[in-house]
Amino acid sequence: MSARSRFAVSVGCFLAFAVVAGLLLSEPAMSQQDKKSDGNWEYTTVSIDAAELQRGLDELGKDGWDVFSIVRADSSVGQGNDGKTHITAHSFQVSGKRRK
Repeated sequence: MSARSRFAVSVGCFLAFAVVAGLLLSEPAMSQQDKKSDGNWEYTTVSIDAAELQRGLDELGKDGWDVFSIVRADSSVGQGNDGKTHITAHSFQVSGKRRK
């Protein structure tokens, strides 16, 4: 398999993982009561280093934020010692909302 093919497969696997993660992290359907709410929300977007992602998400949750988006903000592509192409995420943009 050529390096270009390996890269394409690696990117495809990463995208598939991102889609599955997005589905698992998406908000459940809103109840009728939620739909009738006054809509007074505040929003935040923060950058979290990849090594600190779990701690950062825990901290946002403790502060009452409902995370609705996690997007890879900084990454690199390189070839590992095993000869395979690796995509390494360095940081993520995390967005959340909470009632005012």
